[in-house]
Amino acid sequence: MDQVVTRVFVQSGQEVVPGQDIYEYSHNGKLCTVQAHIKGRIDYDDVLVRMGACSPGSISIRTRATSKPLDVLLEELYSLVGMESIKQDIQRQVDFLKIQAIRSAMGFPSTRLSHHMVFSGNPGTGKTTVARILSGIYREIGILSKGHLIETDRSGLVSGFLGQTALKTRERLDEALGGILFIDEAYSLCSANRSDSFGLEAIDTIVKYMEDNRGDLIVIVAGYEEEMRRFIASNPGLKSRFSNFLHFPDYSLDELQAMFNIFAARQNYKLCAGCVASLRKACEAIRSSTAVTSGNGRAVRNLFERAIINHASRVARLSLPSRYDLEYLGPEDISA
Repeated sequence: MDQVVTRVFVQSGQEVVPGQDIYEYSHNGKLCTVQAHIKGRIDYDDVLVRMGACSPGSISIRTRATSKPLDVLLEELYSLVGMESIKQDIQRQVDFLKIQAIRSAMGFPSTRLSHHMVFSGNPGTGKTTVARILSGIYREIGILSKGHLIETDRSGLVSGFLGQTALKTRERLDEALGGILFIDEAYSLCSANRSDSFGLEAIDTIVKYMEDNRGDLIVIVAGYEEEMRRFIASNPGLKSRFSNFLHFPDYSLDELQAMFNIFAARQNYKLCAGCVASLRKACEAIRSSTAVTSGNGRAVRNLFERAIINHASRVARLSLPSRYDLEYLGPEDISA
């Protein structure tokens, strides 16, 4: 007789110690409690999904060590500047997966959705950063077994020799299995007139691999918004598998300034009162550049790096710099 789960004591991602109660089940009229036997973090797969279909003699609870629990990863996501709609979309996905796991544990049929995504937006808008956090989130809720991120582009997938592209693409896919494959500027794989046989070979290989390994691989394709829409529409296999579109907008002026302040705080630099106007002017210059070439977050990082180099050159000329001199950036240090 199969067990009937009556009570769950832990959540996915929660750390347990040997002897800690994990869940309770009823068998032949008796209540039994399953306990952890090693220290680690609990997987949804084992605790909230499989346990509903296990017989008492085949119960196997797996714990695994992870570098960051789910709450820490979500905190990282929410600490990013801007991206409010992106954060809300990801939170909805996490909520859905949590509820599906609990429904499955209670005997309801589970619904499986595609987790492959299209990230659109200009360079420097945080696409790779979010993908890296997502890989950990999906590991923690049991969608991915490893939760690592493999970044690549056309050069990492396409070979210049006939028949070698499929092999090269499969190598990247094998490397990403258990995690996320992030393909930047994915539209470069498909020319407008579909004359690029090498790129089409890579796409066909990716689509087949996604189908064969849909339980333990997520593919994220990224690039400029319009180019990505044309890329997905160009291939029926892509269109049917990529249903999640996340757009990363350019940062606002206030968000660019906030990003600079974060970079400074991380390195224990502070801005003197006169820096505010200089920083805003420099960020306005970034915003006034064309959206494609402004660089967004990357441009702010470059601005900060130039500022601390300018600061070092200025302070190095002082005979005996004070703590204030070493800590505070001046208006002359910040230049567009």
